This record gives sequence, structure tokens and C-alpha cells, in this order.
Amino acid sequence: QLRDAMERVRFDTIAGATQLFTEEMLVAWVRSCIRKTGLTDIVCGGGVFMNVKANMLVAQIPELRSFYVMPSASDESLSIGACLHHYYSTTGKTDYSASRLSNLYLGDADDERGENSAIETARANMDVTVSSPKDMNSEISGLLASGEIVALCRGRMEWGARALGNRSIVASGHDIARIDEINTMIKMRDFWMPFAPSIKEESFDRYAELDPGKEISWDFMTCAAPVKPASRSEIIAGSHPKDGTIRPHRVTARANPDYHAVIDGFERKTGRGAVLNTSFNLHGEPIVRTGADAVRVMEHSGIRHLALNNHIISKT
Repeated sequence: QLRDAMERVRFDTIAGATQLFTEEMLVAWVRSCIRKTGLTDIVCGGGVFMNVKANMLVAQIPELRSFYVMPSASDESLSIGACLHHYYSTTGKTDYSASRLSNLYLGDADDERGENSAIETARANMDVTVSSPKDMNSEISGLLASGEIVALCRGRMEWGARALGNRSIVASGHDIARIDEINTMIKMRDFWMPFAPSIKEESFDRYAELDPGKEISWDFMTCAAPVKPASRSEIIAGSHPKDGTIRPHRVTARANPDYHAVIDGFERKTGRGAVLNTSFNLHGEPIVRTGADAVRVMEHSGIRHLALNNHIISKT
């Protein structure tokens, strides 16, 4: 099939080259590898596997037993591979069992001094109130349960292309009007571009259609999944408007105890174990890194609530 396609596709344009790897052809390619090798535990990397819909189709291959996509699988993941290669080549170790990433919170975090500086800037440039709740997670979940949209800039920054709860904008996913509201206040994305749900691990199978006979990695937003019809209304704002699929982020207490606690508190208040999640950035800009970045974006957008490590800044 690949050979036939190569004969049909012109390679003098980028568009022509990318037509080679349609979703169906990617599935055919992986199935051919399985047939040739007999291996049914599949690990994938490379930019083509940033296509979560294609990954969903690969995960549905009947003969496949397990499927793991390198988080943020494009060229940036070469840096992690280079580190691992250097480690194993210099130490002589041959046991690779500990190589799997448990989380992607590999960036830096604001210290108390940086956070206080960001708060001073916010007070100088905006009309705000600043609170320091004893239980930040409970306070954030309460805001979400009351219908508020909250920007999070807490803990260590995520590495890679996905916001995974530490540099995210979050809201309840049950109201489809949230899409237009967030797009208007900050994202400026096309109306059909879906947001994603972050789902508490213990509630995950209530939302995503899963094959119990397969082991799929859901921790890094690398694969789409059909949403269960009975629960779609709870995450309608985080699902694709046409086919109802979701790009789920399974949140575990091991990987991110604070974000897990926020969603757990939200579920206790609303009965919904998932929240809408999108990256915290102005349209066309990188994701925020520091509290100072977050305050600047808050100042130049419709964001009303910003949660830092120990403080919540709210516009009045």
C-alpha cells in the first residue's frame, strides 16, 4: 500500500508529502509490522504519532496487545532519547525496565520570591484581590464547581507540547458555551478545534470507551478515544463536536497529587470526575512558564482567576 501511494503522490509540495501518511495508511503500516515480527506490544515515536486520531485507530487494531506513544513524540523527544543513550552507554547498564516516564513535570517552578513579585505586578497593573487559602486545591475546585474558569500556574512546568494541569486553563466541561467563552477571553481558536478533558484516574472508565484486553497509555494526551454516550454531556465542551471523541488526560495522584485533588474535589461537589483543560497561553504565544508570565497573560486577556502555588489572584 505504501509503495502504491508513493507512486501516486507528488513530492514537490509539503501537502503532497503529508498525504502519504493518512490515518488509514498508518494503521496498515503498524499492522504490517505486527504481522512481520509477531510483536503485539507497540511503542511509537516520531511526529506522525502526534496525530491522536490516528493513534486511536492504531490502538483499535485487534491483534495489538499494548500501545505506548512517546509523550510529545516529535523532534523534541530526541533530547530524552539522547540522555538515555548516554546513560546506558556510559554506565554499561542493560536493564531498561525503569526507562518509562511516569510524568512530564520536568520544568522549573516559581519560588516564593518569584510568586510574590508576580503578585506585586498584578496589584500594580490590575484591580485584583489576592487570597492565600489554607487548602488551594479545595478553593480551586470550588471555583470550578461554581462555574468559574481558572488559569493554573502551579508547580513544575510540563515538558513537551501538552498542558497537563500545571500550566492549564480549566473549567467545568459540561457546558458547551465554555468553548466560546474561553476562545473569546484568550485562545482565539477556530470554533471546531476541540479542547481536552482531564479525567481523574478512578473515574476514567466512566468516560472513555476502553478495550479491557489492551494496555494503552492515557497519561500524556497521546491518544484519542470514543466517549461513552452516557457521559458525553458531562464533558461535552472537551469532546470533538463532530464525532464525540476525546483526547483524554488521565490524572493520577502519583503523577500530580495537586491536580488530582482539584478534580477529586470538583467531583465531590458536582458528581463529574473530569474538567475541561487547555493550555495557558495567548493565541500564537508559548505556554506560560513563570508567575510573571501568567500575570502578563491575565492582564492582556479575559482571565479572571489565576491560581499560583500559594495564592489566587482574582480580578474585581
